[in-house]
Amino acid sequence: MSSAEEIKYLIESNIKHHNSEVGHVTRTYNCWLNMKNRCYNTSHQKYDIYGGRGIKVCQKWKDSFESFLSDMGECPSGMTLNRKDSDGDYSPGNCEWTTQKEQQNNRRNNI
Repeated sequence: MSSAEEIKYLIESNIKHHNSEVGHVTRTYNCWLNMKNRCYNTSHQKYDIYGGRGIKVCQKWKDSFESFLSDMGECPSGMTLNRKDSDGDYSPGNCEWTTQKEQQNNRRNNI
């Protein structure tokens, strides 16, 4: 799939999920896609520190953007998706929207 085809597919998928801004993939939808890519796309630059070490996305979220959106709500401005337990999977009980600074404090290498 070419880059243009991929972008068109993402926008059409985003519209199908009723989570679109005119012609753009929303921040929330993009967070969902990136979460899945980090865990399952072996070509992703951060795969080794996510999927490569066993981090997964719960089946409910992996299969459905609607479920992710229902559980997490829209991504607030200035926030990122954070796993409370950095060794745990992406799931409703382990995820929250936090600031980048808060997320940095939750890193495995933070003392």
